[in-house]
Amino acid sequence: MPVKTVTTSSIAVACGLLFFALGAPSASAATPCPVADVAKDLASPDPAIRMKAGRVLRQAACYAAAVPIAALITDPVDDVQLEGIAGEVAIFLNKNATPKRRVGYLIEVRHDVASDAFWAGPMGAGTGRPAPAEVLAALRTAAHDDNPRVAVEALYAFGAISSEVKGTKRQELQAANGPYLADLVGSSQMEIRLAAAAVIGRLYSRWPGESLEESVGPAMVKALDDIDDTVRIVAARGIGVMRYEPALQPLTDLFNERGKGDVAEGALDALARIAHPSSLELFKSQLTSPEPGLRAIAVAGLGRSRIDRVMLIEMMDTLGFERSDDVLVSMNFAWVMVENMTIDPLGEGLLQLSRHDLALAYLIEIATLRSSKFFAYALDPDPRLRADVANILGVTRDPRGLPLVQPMLKDKNPQVVQAAERAIARMQ
Repeated sequence: MPVKTVTTSSIAVACGLLFFALGAPSASAATPCPVADVAKDLASPDPAIRMKAGRVLRQAACYAAAVPIAALITDPVDDVQLEGIAGEVAIFLNKNATPKRRVGYLIEVRHDVASDAFWAGPMGAGTGRPAPAEVLAALRTAAHDDNPRVAVEALYAFGAISSEVKGTKRQELQAANGPYLADLVGSSQMEIRLAAAAVIGRLYSRWPGESLEESVGPAMVKALDDIDDTVRIVAARGIGVMRYEPALQPLTDLFNERGKGDVAEGALDALARIAHPSSLELFKSQLTSPEPGLRAIAVAGLGRSRIDRVMLIEMMDTLGFERSDDVLVSMNFAWVMVENMTIDPLGEGLLQLSRHDLALAYLIEIATLRSSKFFAYALDPDPRLRADVANILGVTRDPRGLPLVQPMLKDKNPQVVQAAERAIARMQ
């Protein structure tokens, strides 16, 4: 069956936001959870009845329904499985949509609920609540389903939902699922290889102070040679957020092989995130590239490499007549990383359509190191900035950001309050 096609541009945005729209609040906040009303129907021999029961629980989107819905994910009927997956997405990601809908009462249109939610990135409308083990186990099992659409949807749901797990449980989850996900990266089906590489990039991204779970590293390096360029790009960016140093040479070789284009940018971006001293000369050489994307990535790589002030000024002189928004935003990021300068230029970028996504990605990265820099923005009169700050600090999972976000629970803007609630759930 057909599977959703993911464009390179959507990958770039999602990966730029750390394998990274505010949603509506969960219905569970306003209505009783109807689990008891449909419990018997979930075990009915009639798939239509099981499907209807799943739909009721999906529309309720209450946490108590998560484990009962999980039973549908491994159902023998594909449509029931997809309803179960959509139910978990509704509960944990606040994305409540039907896997199928009718247009004009005649044409049935499929909606890839889980993959859409995954590619919305970690800044999407998640609840911040970790899923029970039964839910993750069911999704992992369904990722090996004979129906490719079920398998891909289950895999994306697993990746998006499991990324909310924190602390030692996150480390245990990484260790337990490494061999399983690495095996899927070698699947004969491109859609599954792509999903597996993307999920690894999300689940195994390494935050400051975290140790590296190396079980998935060799499979991601192998994926750099995939016959499909989209898989190569996703694998490269995943390696970058994992900061997997054994991939330095394969990434350099891939960049030199392509020289320009999306694959080359993906490889250079991975090197820039790893920021190993051996890549410094490559970054410097790209400051004069005719491709603005490569210049921007090179600037960020030099900033992360903690170059000295002399080298920073030399870089700025080289780019003295720069006009590309992406490069200018990256230059602001480099100043913060090297000289601990103000984040004001990046904060202003959040209010500019052409700079918003990249500025947001860099601010998330800065927040993992220096959350105190966001104090003024947490009090900004513009509710868009206050909501962005809550979301940024929430994505870091760092409890040091709680004093900045907790006062937002009393904010007059409902979107700011919603962002604060989600961020606090992620940080606690």
